[in-house]
Amino acid sequence: MDNKLKLVFNIYSLIVLMILSSVFFIKKRMHKTEDNVYAGILISSIATILVGLILGLIIIREDILYQTIYINILNKCYLSGIVFVISLFAYYTRYVSSKKEKKDKRKKITGLLIFNFINIAIISFLPLTIKKQETGLTTEGPVFIYSFLIFNLIYIAMTIMIIKDIKNIKNKKYIPIILLVILSFTLNMLMTTNPNLNYLLNPIIVINIMIMYFTIENPDVKMITELELAKSNAEKANQAKTE
Repeated sequence: MDNKLKLVFNIYSLIVLMILSSVFFIKKRMHKTEDNVYAGILISSIATILVGLILGLIIIREDILYQTIYINILNKCYLSGIVFVISLFAYYTRYVSSKKEKKDKRKKITGLLIFNFINIAIISFLPLTIKKQETGLTTEGPVFIYSFLIFNLIYIAMTIMIIKDIKNIKNKKYIPIILLVILSFTLNMLMTTNPNLNYLLNPIIVINIMIMYFTIENPDVKMITELELAKSNAEKANQAKTE
């Protein structure tokens, strides 16, 4: 596919995420784990797609001589961002499937950060090759092989967590998780023969973020305040009756 059309996909993905973020952050919400993870997914996805947009704009110019270093750095930032976003989905899967919601929460977050720091370091040092073809500039190399290997390992881990909690598979929170795993696995299989399909990864993630928004159970603070006030008034009324 033409690099300009790939850029259009990124622009649309960014617009959708910006609208969704505005809706999500404009309301005061309870700081539950799923809300915090979702906020992290939104912010990191926006940052990653912005990097992808900048990268796309540079690639369109097709000036290899002067822009190789920028393409190299931005590609690796983009891949690191995608790994981080998908690992947050895995963390969310762990939260949904775990029976011990609050236990060892700090250890899980620490493990998540260490995992991503290690991946950032490895991705930073792996080589990347830039080639000029009829459709424009393309990039390839060990850094992409490693990144897609990590993607698949994360998807496998998410699948195992889902299987372990199979009896609760009807939980609506699993909808975006299962969809992400199925679509991403399918995309990775297709990319083994057609690497140019990588532009579909962002739309897949955005679709799942949209679906995930409607599966998060977190009433806003105003509603909770009103419920607590109503409860308090009811208790006072009952006390008045007994006196």
